[in-house]
Amino acid sequence: MATTGADNPATEAPIYIECVSRTREYSHRALAADGLHRIPVNPVEIWNQILLIPIDPPVLTANAGPGSGVVELVSMSLEPVAGSKLKWGFASWVGNFSSIVAPELSRVIPATFGAKGGLLGAYRPTLTGAPAYDGHTWVVDDLNHYVEFPYGPPEGLPAAPVLTFYRYTGTTGGTSTGLPGETGAAGATGPAGATGPKGPSGDKGIKGPSGDKGPAGGKGTTGEPGLPGEPGTGGVTNLQLALNWAKKPGEFSEEAFNATQQRKAIGGSGGYQPANRFIPLALLTLPRSTFVFEVMGTLTAPSAELQFGILVGDYQVSIQNDNAVLGLVKLTPGDEYYVSAPLYWSYKMIATHIADADPATLKITWSAQVMIINTNGSAKQGSGTDTKTFTIADIADSLSPGVNIAFSAYMAVFPPGPSGPWGMIATKRHHLFRHVAYSP
Repeated sequence: MATTGADNPATEAPIYIECVSRTREYSHRALAADGLHRIPVNPVEIWNQILLIPIDPPVLTANAGPGSGVVELVSMSLEPVAGSKLKWGFASWVGNFSSIVAPELSRVIPATFGAKGGLLGAYRPTLTGAPAYDGHTWVVDDLNHYVEFPYGPPEGLPAAPVLTFYRYTGTTGGTSTGLPGETGAAGATGPAGATGPKGPSGDKGIKGPSGDKGPAGGKGTTGEPGLPGEPGTGGVTNLQLALNWAKKPGEFSEEAFNATQQRKAIGGSGGYQPANRFIPLALLTLPRSTFVFEVMGTLTAPSAELQFGILVGDYQVSIQNDNAVLGLVKLTPGDEYYVSAPLYWSYKMIATHIADADPATLKITWSAQVMIINTNGSAKQGSGTDTKTFTIADIADSLSPGVNIAFSAYMAVFPPGPSGPWGMIATKRHHLFRHVAYSP
């Protein structure tokens, strides 16, 4: 159900109580206003495979992805929408997240859809701490992506209520056709047409002489190689987008170093939203899986060698060296970059899993680039490529061995002299980890 913040500009028709003489009201002005303010249908509202949604809801596990059809059961935490006292929006997933649909409150199957045991309303959503869904006390708006309490949040509503609902995962936009209709009866065969007369053959033309062979052209110069593009997604299915993302750019920044720290994994407790930072091992080990990791932030540091990369494994472990760092790139900007104002840095890595005969290892080839930009607009950049092999037992999640692997942004600072380590202040702002392609 979608709500709106604007009323029809036409005057509302009067309501007649206990008056049988009035049977119908017709307002030309209201209809004219409806025509002037009609909104086109959004393509996401056109569900091409709606006939594949079962009348009786299937038995599904929340946040485990769709079953064999186009329905999944999702469970998410809510938080108040900024500037509103009645609306609550998406905060984070509950537990692991396996949906292929964007991380938002959308594509909600209406509560009145389907039937169970002969009763309507089989797809009703639930909300912890709120009364059962009745369409009045609280309303799910899947087009604007929030839950609204028209009469205010009920008493006892938790600080982070959990919304559980059925979601449509099929195609949208109206480009697909519906289910095929029944085949009609074959029509009667018409009579064979008469054979027309054969026309006369034309005279054969004279063959012209062969032209002279042109001289061979000179060999052109070899062009400079172009920069590698990101892997395309054509023909790839079941991709996991935004496996790890920042809730809002800049909202979850943190101090990365102090005067005694030399290496650090940026993005420890509280740095990642949602709290589930783990990537399923099954996705990493798909044949030739390709991932893109992007992160950016600010820093203030003395003239020193800076290192950037992605720490693979538990971010709480003590970092003594860079053995667990993937995509390590080193950069030493000139002294003109180290000023009192913060510098801006960005890091991007493209990594592809390489099939290995040893099932206990994870072999990855990578290409990465880092850039530091001064406040005056000048930039300094560095890049690198390599192949790195990890032992899965050393980097797997301790709570679920061999199932999930954590990834964190990594930074290190090395002073040019033996008097270090020197202090550096760095913050991690936006970051995004995407699974963009694989070859079945």
